[in-house]
Amino acid sequence: MFKAMRRSERQLSKEEALRILEKGDYGTLSTWNGRYPYCVPVNYIFLDGSIYFHTALEGHKIENIKNYPLVSFSVVTKSIINPRELSTRYESVIAFGKAELITDEEEKKRILRNLVKKFAPDYESLGEECISSTLKQTGIVRISIEHITAKANRG
Repeated sequence: MFKAMRRSERQLSKEEALRILEKGDYGTLSTWNGRYPYCVPVNYIFLDGSIYFHTALEGHKIENIKNYPLVSFSVVTKSIINPRELSTRYESVIAFGKAELITDEEEKKRILRNLVKKFAPDYESLGEECISSTLKQTGIVRISIEHITAKANRG
């Protein structure tokens, strides 16, 4: 189902792909509505082998995920344009998997706390207040990874 990477000399190991996912700040989620693809950048965490992000409980993302749960997710790190060589240095990952909305409140809190720890570590008490006051209207999506590839141009 998944094609071999065309630039195989730039292919990275699965372990390197997971490290890139751990250190990235945002990724681009690609969903499908049956007619058009929909891509949107999201902040995320990579935890326990899955990708998690928070979202509103309505809108394109959620509607697409409910109707077509198979998604792709891409992350690019260390992107530096080298105009003298007409080239770009980068590390990137593309993950394919199944997305699902998490409904268990304790699991949602755990993921939200981890998001706060990653993106606002000095504001954990503020994060707790925000989690408590917005939990009911906040969605958490888990992407269970089924296939992942990574590549880099580091030279």
